[in-house]
Amino acid sequence: MVGNTKNWVISFGPFRAVKARRLLERNGVPLHIGSRAFDILAHLLEHPGRVVSHRALLDAAWPGIAVEEGNLRFQMTALRKVLSGSEPKYIVNVPGRGYCFAAPISRSDDVDLPGMPSLALAERIAPPTSPVKLVGRDEVVVEIAKLVRAQRVVTVTGPGGMGKTSVALAVANRLEESFRGNVYVVELASVEDPNRVEEALAAVLGLPPRNEDRTGGIVSMLKSRQMLLIVDGCEHLIDAVATLLHKIITATDISALVTSREVLRIEGEWVFQLGALPSPPRDKGLSPAEVLSYPAAQLFVERAGIANDAIASSGEADLVARICSRLDGLALAIELAASQAQIFGFERLDQMLENNGLSLTWPGRRAAPLKHHTLGGMLEWSYRLLPEAERSTLRALSIFSDEFTLEEAIIVANDVETGVDTSHSLAELVLKSLVCVNRSDKGARYRLLETTRVYAREMLADAGEIDVVRRRHASSCLHSHESRNGADLSSSAP
Repeated sequence: MVGNTKNWVISFGPFRAVKARRLLERNGVPLHIGSRAFDILAHLLEHPGRVVSHRALLDAAWPGIAVEEGNLRFQMTALRKVLSGSEPKYIVNVPGRGYCFAAPISRSDDVDLPGMPSLALAERIAPPTSPVKLVGRDEVVVEIAKLVRAQRVVTVTGPGGMGKTSVALAVANRLEESFRGNVYVVELASVEDPNRVEEALAAVLGLPPRNEDRTGGIVSMLKSRQMLLIVDGCEHLIDAVATLLHKIITATDISALVTSREVLRIEGEWVFQLGALPSPPRDKGLSPAEVLSYPAAQLFVERAGIANDAIASSGEADLVARICSRLDGLALAIELAASQAQIFGFERLDQMLENNGLSLTWPGRRAAPLKHHTLGGMLEWSYRLLPEAERSTLRALSIFSDEFTLEEAIIVANDVETGVDTSHSLAELVLKSLVCVNRSDKGARYRLLETTRVYAREMLADAGEIDVVRRRHASSCLHSHESRNGADLSSSAP
């Protein structure tokens, strides 16, 4: 072990790291490396040849702050990028345990290097490579990147599990050169207290702890900088994030790209609604090539671990089309269904979906955020954030199996006793990406994604409200029938 002395200098290959100066150089040339990435490298260098756990590295880079392991992966990607192109491989991943600095080192301690340039604290944090390959989002990434170049605040919004984070990280990588590498990623999924939003941002920027006027310190640091700030997963802290970003944008020249299920509603915000992945139509007799031209099918097949040319028959293509058509183009639902296809095969999975519907308990990737481990967990996360009036409305709307109008929603969900205003609640649910709206010349029509409907129907049953809502729905159907003079109903209860 090197020992945790203050002023060590450690050399390995063409690199030299100076802890006191927070400097990494290659062949005498200083390298750009983020503050957190340097902390991780320093900790590994202080324990050469030993496996350092994920927890230990998180504590070294984010002392006293609870962050998810995704932050560590992001910074490790940036660090390996800096160290790439050299042999041997310096940092080795030990699955399930941590990381190890595996190359020989030489060191000296307690040195004084007054003439050496200092690495500015939090000079930059390299944008992380998207943790998974994006499918069917190339045009979206280009479009959002153009918006970010033109607008100060862009919010990517959409239902949970749509892939907002992956898209934002792809945009960050695309814009790295435009912002000269000054791209910072602030993950807020693990921050529960609104009062700690400023602390989380300050930690990512590399600011020292402050007890007073933390916002002023952040704004002061950012005034002279041009950078892109990625704020990921902030729907549960929406008021605090909106307030802080409004202050930053007003006083600085930085740009912000936000991912949230709910819009910020601040001046100058541009909203990009991330839509579903296009899915193949079911029962159309498409060829395997035609089915696999749709991004939803491409993602499903890839996550199922099956080569495209393995979908050789029309029967298999039909199964893939039917499965994908039930999943609303929701990336997380597609990935979870693909994991079941690995176990049961296409035909059995199609039967499961036909007979029992979409399961909210299918397990996701272990490395995914906790709220994305299952569809049920993802939806519970959103449901818990709603006030009771909006929960009540969402539960009632689950009685519709297809599109519905505002008038039909009011009949089903209005509650005189509780004072629920369905019009207001419906508008809020649309803004929070829990209800989809389809606008046309004939007016707006609304619907719930299948995943949302299944979860909300369970909540409706648990609340003991299903019978009264069914009666209201029957009244809605009668009202629609009379108003349309016998036209076919577009909404019906299962």
